[in-house]
Amino acid sequence: MNLRRAKSLAELDALPSSALWVDLDSIDWLDDAALSRLPRFSRLRRLEIHRGFDKVTDEGMAHLASLRTLREVILWICNGLTDASLDSLVSLPELRRLEIITCWDLTDATMAKLAAFPALRDVDLTQTLSMTDAGVEALLRGPKLRTITIRDCAKLTDGALAKLARATRLRELALWRAPEFTDAGVRALGSLRQLEKLHLFDVDLVTDKALDEIVRLPKLKELKLLGAPKSSPQAATRLTALAGSGVSIDCKTT
Repeated sequence: MNLRRAKSLAELDALPSSALWVDLDSIDWLDDAALSRLPRFSRLRRLEIHRGFDKVTDEGMAHLASLRTLREVILWICNGLTDASLDSLVSLPELRRLEIITCWDLTDATMAKLAAFPALRDVDLTQTLSMTDAGVEALLRGPKLRTITIRDCAKLTDGALAKLARATRLRELALWRAPEFTDAGVRALGSLRQLEKLHLFDVDLVTDKALDEIVRLPKLKELKLLGAPKSSPQAATRLTALAGSGVSIDCKTT
């Protein structure tokens, strides 16, 4: 797909209606009227919106509902969005990937809505600071989820890991800045027999001992434990010996 980038309303209007990938890089021009231009992109597969959500309302977001061919949506620095803002995306039949970056007002109610997306496979959530264990449970009701990335897990506990451990269809899991996770919680992820990648970043209470069984998972290809001050300096060497060949392992205390 060829990227078509618009940095102004005039540039957006000049884009061909046949565009498959549109990136709106906005600081001050994005508003409901700008979003009303999007339905003419009848073949659009990927939409990225960077910044400028302070003048966008739920009415503006509703224009995305007509983009029936969308497969990927990336929303960056979207502090103006609310739980209701995503209602327009629920009915999109082909939406497979959703990234929501720095949307502080989203809550566990948002996670319940994401679970209703019929084709959603990959979710990347960053700075959804109000998300709790209940939000993880709600998100996991999505029937096709395979990849989950959650950065800023400050309110998540081992209870969230227990719920993730029951999502045996997961292929990739990345969890960042989770000060409440413990070895006991991480060990539960050893039930994810289809898991190919596991990334744990900034997990203050977790040691490399928690990964002894996970590193032996039959389909695991990549394991990262970074920002884990309680892990041993020899963690990568020790885990590599347990895993054998074929698994990329990166462990650092900082």
